[in-house]
This record gives sequence, C-alpha cells and structure tokens, in this order.
Amino acid sequence: MVERISAIGNRTIQTPLSARTSVYQWFDRFLTQVVKLLGSAQAEERLDLMGAHTRVLIHSPSGEEEYRLVSAVGHLAKLRFQTRPVTRPDHGSCKLELLEKGGIITHTQKETAELNRNVGAVVRRSLDRRFRKGLRSIQSTALLPLRHRGDILGSFVVDSLDSYFFTERNGWCDSQWQDC
Repeated sequence: MVERISAIGNRTIQTPLSARTSVYQWFDRFLTQVVKLLGSAQAEERLDLMGAHTRVLIHSPSGEEEYRLVSAVGHLAKLRFQTRPVTRPDHGSCKLELLEKGGIITHTQKETAELNRNVGAVVRRSLDRRFRKGLRSIQSTALLPLRHRGDILGSFVVDSLDSYFFTERNGWCDSQWQDC
C-alpha cells in the first residue's frame, strides 16, 4: 500500500500546474486519489467516510513552529479550513517530536480520541462544537510525516470512520510503522 501511495504522489507532483491554480492544489488531487485507493470498491462513498489533510511546517517570525493547512478532502475538510487553518503544537495532535518518531497510527475511537483530546477550533470558535462532534466520529487515524531528504516538511493525515482501518489486512503495515 505504501508503494502504491508513493506512486500516486510521484505521478501527482510530476503533473504540470496551471498558472491559474494554487501551488498546493496538487495536494487535493493527491489526497483524493489516496482516499479513493484506500476505499477501493466504495471509492466515491469513501470521501464521506474518510478524510485526509496535509499541513506544512513553517516557523513564525518569533521562531515558533506552526503547521499551515494546505489541503483537506473528505470528512471534515471544510471545517478544518474554517477552524484550524494554522496550528501550533499546543493546539493538538501535530507536534514535531511525534513526526520525527515517524508519526502515529490509531486503531480505535478511544485511541483516536486521546490523540485528538486537545484538538479544537483555533479560529471561528462558534464552529468548535460541530468540529469536535465530527472528530469524535473518527475511529482510526494515520498521522505521518512528510519528509524531504530526511527533513520534516509537515504532516499527512488520513482519518477513517472505520476502526482498525490501518492494518496489515488493508496493506498498511510497513517496517517503519511499529503501531500496525
């Protein structure tokens, strides 16, 4: 599965961008193709049952690490842009130390809820209740680092409304992820 996702990524980043599109628009294509691959037979429906998002690591003028949301598809996509366009480590699950260790995969709603315990709206707090309700429906998560030549560039996250989605049976286990 990891090889298939890498192949999608390689094809996607080699596709020329139009001058009229966002620099990060290729992330949307990539995430949509990955979610469809993971959902296989129910590909179109999986965008409602799964979600994915990508954040890039930036450093604020004061030197603090921040994660800018550059792409989101599927479950909670619109709410993520509305409530969490830029996050810091104290805003929830994405922390540089976690990414440097290879990320994390959760298999149950309880594990996922623990990972997301501090995740909520950073802006547009009026949407916080709705966003947290959507988070509670997530049963399993793969939060993985985006790397280039060993450097952490950001995070790649796939959420599923199915428990134990990221398992060997689904092709997710790889020697770099000990959590499978």
